Amino acid sequence: MRWILPAVLAAALLPGCGQSASRDDVRAVTDRFYAAVADDDGATACAQLTEQTLKQLEQDEKATCAQAVGDLGLAPARIARVEVYITNAKVDLANGASAYLEQTAHGWRISALGCRATEGDPEDQPQSCAAES
Repeated sequence: MRWILPAVLAAALLPGCGQSASRDDVRAVTDRFYAAVADDDGATACAQLTEQTLKQLEQDEKATCAQAVGDLGLAPARIARVEVYITNAKVDLANGASAYLEQTAHGWRISALGCRATEGDPEDQPQSCAAES
């Protein structure tokens, strides 16, 4: 009976440990993306995007992702908050923009970025994003 309490406590703590690692990974991908944009390194920036977001960006901008990502007008900013929800995450930047990430077979990748609140009812138009899938 003495081993039951430690086992229950360990099981309760495990999800928090995994979420902390996920937050660190989400933060790293977001930092890597914005650092690449600041360095005009489109290839590295695009490697942080989901495949669907990359394809949608290329379609919308009618250019390769590496060319298009620099034209989005994204300003690097300090990460203010990271929230992880199992296989999805939201990163809020200090400049008011947000990025959304999803867990893929290749790790965390950005599925929407440069997202900002819009005018009007949030249920009708919650955010407008510079790029999304």
